[in-house]
This record gives sequence, structure tokens and C-alpha cells, in this order.
Amino acid sequence: MEELYARFPALADHPTVACWLQIVTNEGLVKNTVLKYARVLSDFLRHCQEHPVDHLLATREHTALYQNSLGKKTWRKGHVTRTGLSKSTIRQHLMVLKLYYSYLVDSGERTTIPLRKSTSPHGSHPYYSSGANEAEECEAWIPDAQEWAAITARMQRTSLRNLLMLKLAYDGALRREEVCSLQVGDLDHANLLLTVRRETTKNKLQRIVPFSRETQLVYDAYLAIRPVPLHPREPLFVSESRRNTGRPITIWSWSKIVHTVALRSGLPQLRTHTMRHLRLTHLAEAGVDLLAIAKIAGHKNPQTTMRYLHIRPPEIAKKVVDALRSLDDEQDSSLC
Repeated sequence: MEELYARFPALADHPTVACWLQIVTNEGLVKNTVLKYARVLSDFLRHCQEHPVDHLLATREHTALYQNSLGKKTWRKGHVTRTGLSKSTIRQHLMVLKLYYSYLVDSGERTTIPLRKSTSPHGSHPYYSSGANEAEECEAWIPDAQEWAAITARMQRTSLRNLLMLKLAYDGALRREEVCSLQVGDLDHANLLLTVRRETTKNKLQRIVPFSRETQLVYDAYLAIRPVPLHPREPLFVSESRRNTGRPITIWSWSKIVHTVALRSGLPQLRTHTMRHLRLTHLAEAGVDLLAIAKIAGHKNPQTTMRYLHIRPPEIAKKVVDALRSLDDEQDSSLC
């Protein structure tokens, strides 16, 4: 491993990368293959540092951007300078990232692999197949009432800003881009309504969603300590770090906050998108019409909304029992 650190010093600062390379070395991979893995990961870590993003929190957007950069990379072969790696070389780079992120899923550092799903070049390679299956199983996870209370309590210990972001993300079923882009003027304090502006949404559709009285109290407390000015077009959520004080919070910072809370709560499945799944599921369990739920979610097609509804068996059974009782009551009244 000392030779790898000598050739790629950046690897020494990332213990998860070093651990994985040590594992594949112990499994008997040839030296040149391990060297290729190290070269690819060193290049990807450099890419993450330039953008910047923590590679442990990288999303599919980041890896897609990295893939695009590989197609524009300048390299030399002999005396000839060329631009763009070949498609096969790019696939090899992505294969290494898939194997590494699958290891992170297996070790509990992540719940998903941030790359497009496809067949691994190594077939049933243990670091790809098992990790991919586990990641897919985590996609539909939503917390129960006790777990959600634990998440809220843990977030409350961090800061009022983070707690308010969590509550608004849940109340409005907001995507992370939507909650991070909120402005002061987007919240109608009197009517408990939140405007999600079209320029911040995925499909460019503006929508108005409600938020709770409890969230209103947290909002009031947050405004009392939030740095001024409070112009309607000012970002509602700003950085609390000394380096970026007053600047709008980024989606990467919010993802990191949620990731930290997830680990400290013992719920590594938690993601920024979990609040959206949970809110839409709760609305369905409360009997809200599917079309209304689609409006709140900002979906053009209600079929898309169906993928967000994870109604649990007890709730389904309760709805069936209530419906049967109502039907029986109607029949009894007609007989009378």
C-alpha cells in the first residue's frame, strides 16, 4: 500500500478508499489491476475536490458530471495530444466506481450506488451484485412513527435552521433543491401556505402547499435568530459556517446534514428524499385523494405519485375494515 500512497498521495486522506484497495489486494487481484483501481479513484477524488463535494455523499448528478469530464479529458500518446477518453475506457472508470460504491453500501457508509444501474462487467462480482440489491431494497424505506420522532429529535439538537428545513421538507413534500432554494417571501405566515416557485421545481410547475402550526412555531423562532436582512427575496436558509456565513445553503450541505443525522439516529436509510416519500404516504393513509396528492407533489401524472406511496399492511387492513363497516351500516339502515 505504501507504493500506492507514494504514487497517489490523495488516497491516504480517504480511509474508506484505502480500506477497499487493501481488501481487493488481499483477495488476490493482480498488482496492475489494483493500481488501475487506485488511479481511477484518485482521479475521481480530484474531480470531487474541484467541484467541491464529499465523495461519500456524491449523487448520480456528480458521477454523471465526472463521466462527462472523462469525455473531454486531454491526454497524450507519444507526440500526439488527444481529447476525450474512449468509450471502453470510460466504462472501465465507471465500473471501478460501481465496485467501490458497492463496497460502501455493504459497509454501511451509504445506502445507494450513485451510478446508472447496469450489469457489472465482472458478472456476479460480490462488490457489485450484493451492494446493488441492498441499495434497491433501501429505495422504498420510510420511517415509522417512533423512528420519525427520533429523527426529528436528533435534528432538533443540531440547529433551528436544520429542524425547520426538515419540517418544511416533510410538510410540503419538498425535494432537496426546493427546500434549499426557499426564499423568505415564499412562506405565507398568516395562511400557513408555502409557495414552491417554478424555477426551483423539477418540472417547472409552481405549486402551493400547506405547512403545520408546529412548523410555524419553529419558523418564528428561526426568524428571530436568522441573520438580517429579511427581504422577501432573501434566501430563507443560509450557511451557519464561519467560512460561508450568510450565503445560501447548498444541496450538498443539506445532504451532509441529513446523512449525519441518519447515522447518529441509527437509521442509515434516511435520505433527503425520504421526507417527500413519508409525507405523500401519510396523506394517502389519511384518505386524501390521489389527484390532490399528485398536486401537492407537483406530479403531472398521478401514476408517478403511486411510486411514492408506501402504505403499510396495517393501514390497508384498517381502511378495508372501515369500508366494510360503512357498507354494513348502509345495508342495515336500508333494511330498517
